[in-house]
Formats: sequence, C-alpha cells, structure tokens
Amino acid sequence: RATSNITSNQALMALAVTITLSLLGKRGIEDLARLNAQKAHYALQAIEARTPLRRVHAGPFFHEFLLDVGVPAKEILARMCERGFVAGYDVSRRYPEYPTHLLVAVTEVRTREEIERFAEALAQAVSGS
Repeated sequence: RATSNITSNQALMALAVTITLSLLGKRGIEDLARLNAQKAHYALQAIEARTPLRRVHAGPFFHEFLLDVGVPAKEILARMCERGFVAGYDVSRRYPEYPTHLLVAVTEVRTREEIERFAEALAQAVSGS
C-alpha cells in the first residue's frame, strides 16, 4: 500500500501511460508524435505572425520552444492568466539567469482555434493591452 500521494500518483500515471501506449500501438504513437510536432510548429508560426517574439534557439524542436518575452516572464504569465490561459513555464524558476524566458509547450489536445486564440492573447499580453 502506498504511503504517500506521490507514490500512488506515479503508479497511476504509469498505468495510464501503459494503457494509452498499448491502445495506440506503434503506428498510433508515431501519428501522435507527428501531430504534437505539427501543432507546436503551427503555434510558433502563429505567435511569430502576431507578435515581435521569436524563439530563442534556432535548432529543431518537438513540442516545446523557448521565447524571450522581453519582460519578466511572470508578468506575461499573469497577463495570460487574466485572459484564461496557462501560457507556459517561467524558466527563471529553475534558471534565474533567464528572467524573461517563457517555455511554451503544445500537444495534440490543442485545436487550431485554441492555438489562434492563444497567439492573439499573447500578442495582447506582450503589448500590455
């Protein structure tokens, strides 16, 4: 019997992943990975089209990318929260030398419409309006 929530949560997550992977199969996992990458790249394009923001690293990426938002990332996160979005992860929490960097992740569960709304909200948050 688990003596902590962490242990029982880890077992539950492992069970959920096992079931999901067995249901998807090899082809399904490949399709899922492809969809994750496509939506993340679509999100970056939408953000770059609407904002002055550009990703920090130019190399290949899978489903997440780093943006320098020009102000403390926690400010952008707060503004985005007011607009109904959890905008990403303030990397300064782990790397204090990057106070203006926001890690954005996009997965298959996001629709194009949600990505468009996110990019629009981020444009407003960055401009301060």
